[in-house]
Amino acid sequence: MITILNVALSELEIALSLIGLTVLLIILFDILEPKKQRITGVIAGLALLVSLFLTVERLVTIFYGTFTTETASLLVFDAYSYFFATVFLFVSLLVTLLSLKYMKEFERQGLYYALLLLSTIGMTIVASTLDLIILVVGWELASMSAYGLVAIKRDEAVSIEAALKYFITSVIGFGITLFGISLLFGLTGSVNLQQIYLVTSNLSGSDMILGYFAVALIISGLGFKMAIVPFHAWIPDTYSGAPTPVTTFLAAASKKMGFAAVLRILIVALMPFYDFWALLFAVLAIITMTYGNVVALTQKTMKRLMAYSSISHAGYILIGITAIVSLSAQAGVLLHIVMHALMKIVAFGSIMVVTYQLNTDKIDDYAGLRKRAPITSFLLTITLFSLMGIPPLGGFLSKYLLFLGAVEAGWAWLAIIGVINSVISVFYYFNIIKKMYVDDPSEAVMASNKKEPLSYVVVLLIATILIVAFGLYPDPWIVLAEKVFVFP
Repeated sequence: MITILNVALSELEIALSLIGLTVLLIILFDILEPKKQRITGVIAGLALLVSLFLTVERLVTIFYGTFTTETASLLVFDAYSYFFATVFLFVSLLVTLLSLKYMKEFERQGLYYALLLLSTIGMTIVASTLDLIILVVGWELASMSAYGLVAIKRDEAVSIEAALKYFITSVIGFGITLFGISLLFGLTGSVNLQQIYLVTSNLSGSDMILGYFAVALIISGLGFKMAIVPFHAWIPDTYSGAPTPVTTFLAAASKKMGFAAVLRILIVALMPFYDFWALLFAVLAIITMTYGNVVALTQKTMKRLMAYSSISHAGYILIGITAIVSLSAQAGVLLHIVMHALMKIVAFGSIMVVTYQLNTDKIDDYAGLRKRAPITSFLLTITLFSLMGIPPLGGFLSKYLLFLGAVEAGWAWLAIIGVINSVISVFYYFNIIKKMYVDDPSEAVMASNKKEPLSYVVVLLIATILIVAFGLYPDPWIVLAEKVFVFP
């Protein structure tokens, strides 16, 4: 807690207020000084950096000592909310750094950074409430801002098409979620997750059947944001058509909002239905992993390949949710959420470097990239090994914990299918490495004389260092999981 003007505020409250004030400042600056819009990115970055410092400081306190949950009306600031807020703020900060160069010639920079910050606020609200109505408000704030980010290049038809597909599918998912919430409210008479748990613990007969239906609807609706099969259709086209920094934000942050929402709802309110939704997630995990990996084998462009890779990794996280009663699975879910965010930042950041240097997104044009972009090639290779699950990188440790948790919770067969899917993914990830380091340089590589942008490389280096560091020790993630996941 921090006292300001005799008012005690949590670090997360201060962080959210700071970001909100920064949005107003950016809008005012955009109106009053339209020719100096580049500074809006710097302002946004500074606000995110200060906010990140506040949440990390509190998260460290939670990790090493005792922590009392802080409440502010309809928001709750606990270990869970601080963990996800830290992820969202860190991703938003790195995306902002990636955007400084990418957006420098763009005429609506102020709008871009304002939307990015608003979406970050919305995602943090989703992770910081036990009230379904407030969750919906935060969800829509994040989603509406994301639609605008995808369509920010309104003169490009592909960007508008991507935004339209994203909007339509998200609205469908939102409607399904609301239907499930309304059924849950009708059953329990409350939108507070803790109150819902108390009522659902005593359901029986036809009420229990209606409860199953409500749970299925909520999972289906949130499935659109998590991009799990069969609710994934928007992902490839949206990721391909959106500006690459926005794609990075969607893959590394916005998608994690879906997992933040579903984990909070399931663990706090719907554990009485565990047997039902665990089986449902097990089936969805198999379909999602397998579909994502198999279709990724056929892709010809990096953006679409990484889109299907993102779908497959959502499947791995679903294994952890299926086995969430296991402490290893809980740690695996937390670590894989962080690892996936970092790995996608490096992957799409590398795409930005290659697009800047070679003006292409084709995988074949990555041939010989080591000669034109040696640093990017090296960092991307480490990340691809992590995506495969090669030790001692973070991607290996997170998958190990997920699969171990599945075995401990009695879902050994699901862990085996996860391992098989990891083996399938090696083929398309390793193909990229082979092209960069074994194949002769492509015409695009030979024709380019541009150097790797320093601002991009710095972001890739930061994320890669964390991918390596977080994979060395599992114990901290076990400790963190015990504090983040509190079961009723």
